[in-house]
Amino acid sequence: MCLRSGRTVPGGKIEEGAVNKFWKPVLMAAALWRLFGPETGPRFASGQEHPLRMPGRTVFVGDREFFLREAGPLDGPPLVLIHGLGNTSLENWYELIKRLQHRYRIVAVDIRNHGKSDKPRERFEIGQMADEVAGMMDAAGIDRAAVAGFSMGGMITQELAHRHPHRVERMVLMGTASYHADSVKVIRWIGFVLGRAIERLTGKALYLFTYRYMVMTGTVPARYGRWYRETTLDRDSDLYYEAAFAVINFDSRQWVGRLDLPALVIISVKDQLVPVSSQYDLADRLQHAEVVELVDGGHEHPWTHADRIAAAIDTFIGGPGLRAVEAS
Repeated sequence: MCLRSGRTVPGGKIEEGAVNKFWKPVLMAAALWRLFGPETGPRFASGQEHPLRMPGRTVFVGDREFFLREAGPLDGPPLVLIHGLGNTSLENWYELIKRLQHRYRIVAVDIRNHGKSDKPRERFEIGQMADEVAGMMDAAGIDRAAVAGFSMGGMITQELAHRHPHRVERMVLMGTASYHADSVKVIRWIGFVLGRAIERLTGKALYLFTYRYMVMTGTVPARYGRWYRETTLDRDSDLYYEAAFAVINFDSRQWVGRLDLPALVIISVKDQLVPVSSQYDLADRLQHAEVVELVDGGHEHPWTHADRIAAAIDTFIGGPGLRAVEAS
């Protein structure tokens, strides 16, 4: 008896194409369905809801149109929120906004190539995004504000304070760094190139992984699953990686130590994406840094540690203490 796979015939020989006769039509049917069939989504548990019904508007910075969301009293202390790579103004900040919107005038921005802002197909750097945030502040009528940035948003915040020092009264830097070490930069570059290739082939595999991770770990509550999936998939993968390459190129070491303003550095000790040593390094380089450590915090801390972060921000900005508003 021949041990190779396939159907045997008298004499122990394999009938040519016996296996292929089964798999070829199966694979062909799958390919045709992928090309021409309807796209089916997952089923969600009942009781789906939106996490925060916070309307927004678009503003122009030069010829580019950007989206921002506003909440809170107009006469409250202004607080500008800058989201991280691959996130949006609402996706990144809805838990924190719930807890701060009753006291601060919050302006949460969608940076270029993210959310509902323009998506130009061109190379750019973190400094250019900082200039655009300054333009969005102009359009919102905010001359000077406290600015909080998460991950890539923390890099944009540093650049904003450097390039437009009169616009940033104080800054909150969360899960971010002043640069990437060479070894980390190489690994990130290879990862981003491979990730972009996978996205070009599949269209959304990595985004679906992010969605599943955030929901399965409970970081995003299951009742927000439908909204979060739609938000996660509504993005252009090539433009996402243009922003990722801008993150790799960022390096503020030559000037970040000269920034003469108060800074709150929120360090996620169990961060999976930004090395904790890089976060401490940033705090050490700043002239006037206060440090808050989230000992059990991962990179998703804006979702998981919103109460702690809101209290730290309120104390840092100088309020008498904000009672956290529990999400309904």
